[in-house]
Parts: sequence; structure tokens; C-alpha cells
Amino acid sequence: MRKDLKKLSPNAQKSGFFFALLFAFTLGLFSNAQAQEEAKKEDSGEKKPSRITLGVRTGLNLSEFIFAGSYAATERIEGAQLGAFFNIKATNWVELSVEAAWAQNGARNLTGGSGSLHSFTFNNFQGNLLTYFKLPILSVYEPKIFIGPSFDYIGSVTANSEVPTGTTNIKTRYDVSNRFKKLDVGVIVGLGVDFDLKFARLFIDARYRHGLLDLNDNVNTKGNELGTTGATLPYRALGNSSLRTSQLSFQVGLGFSL
Repeated sequence: MRKDLKKLSPNAQKSGFFFALLFAFTLGLFSNAQAQEEAKKEDSGEKKPSRITLGVRTGLNLSEFIFAGSYAATERIEGAQLGAFFNIKATNWVELSVEAAWAQNGARNLTGGSGSLHSFTFNNFQGNLLTYFKLPILSVYEPKIFIGPSFDYIGSVTANSEVPTGTTNIKTRYDVSNRFKKLDVGVIVGLGVDFDLKFARLFIDARYRHGLLDLNDNVNTKGNELGTTGATLPYRALGNSSLRTSQLSFQVGLGFSL
């Protein structure tokens, strides 16, 4: 086995060297094209466009839990998103974005004991660091794809529980903030399009955020000591299972050049 690995090592090194050269060559082409375009603008006396954009964005989140490794344990719940962003244009094809927002996510209808159903709403402070890869095919609009890390500080969590009791259901609201860990790290991928409105830029995008950390703080198992009565509490429904977040988001933003 080790001999085979040694035989493959030179090929792997050659492949890595080839891809490094290809990346450097491609980057060089982009940089050269960018430099030529800017030189033409300088010669013509045309004013350079601003590389910095500051703006606000809002949107709708549709979230669910990946509970015990399953996407089927809950349903998506609606939430709002509101924040600001700061973009820096590196080239015509690449743009960096720093986002800060208040974001809601969670899940609907997690099944508990005695047929109880529990819906959770998280209120988070979110920070994203995204890289946009754009295709400036027209001056009016620019398609883009993007990716980057996302960080959530979980401020508060509420649970709306519904317990069937014959002909009626008892609905109760709980503060379950202490049942979840405070920090979530995730990855965002998405696509969208930017529109030039002359006085501002309109941003429209759809994105998916996948949480990487288990948020179930199963140290706080309140409800276990209440016997059969505790079976209907949201704490008991969470149990000791792993819990990660999955979120679709549709957003619109308005940015102004500085």
C-alpha cells in the first residue's frame, strides 16, 4: 500500500503544480483585462466607478431542523431577516461582502410525547463574509453566485407547543433559550442578480445556509424529572438528539456607492 502511494505522489505533485499554474494564468488574464479596461477609462477621461457599496437588505427565511440526521423530523417555519452590508469590488468579476443582520430561523412541528407538537423560533444576530463571483455581461444587470461562512449568535428561542386533549388542543408558549447553545457556524451558498438603477444598485438573491454545529444543549434536560407530565414539554421532545439548522432565504437589498 505504501509503495502504491509513493508511486502516485509524483503524479499528484504534477497535478497540483498544473492546477496552480492554470489558476495563476487565469488570474493573470482577469487582472490584465481589468487593467486594460481601467487604462481606457483614464485615457478617455471617464470617471472610475466606486468600488465600495453600502446598503440595507431584507428578506424571508424558511427554516427547519436537521434533527438526529433527518430532514423529515420537522417542517419549515417562516422568519424575517433585516440587516446591512458593506461591499468591496475587487475586480469586475469578484466582489467581497460583509453582512450584519437580525435573522429568524427555527422549525415547525417537532413531535413530542402524547402527540404533542412543538414549533421553535430563534432570534439571532448574524454575521456573514461572502465572496461574489459575477458575470458582467450587460451594464444594466449582473448575474452572480456566492459562497462564504456565516456566524449566528442565538439571542433567544421560544417554543410554541400544542398538546391534544380530546376535542381541544392546549397551546402553551415557552422560553427555551437555555436549551440551545449560543453560537452557530454555517456555510452560505447562493445565486442572484444585481441591477443598476443609476442612483443605486438593486440586489436580488436566493441563498441556502447550512448549520455545521450541533445546537442541542442536552445538559439542560428540564422536563425529564416530571415523569409522564414532562413528556409533552418541548425540552423532552428535543431529548439528546443532534440538531442542526437548514435555511432557505430570499432577499432583496438596495446599495449606494460611496
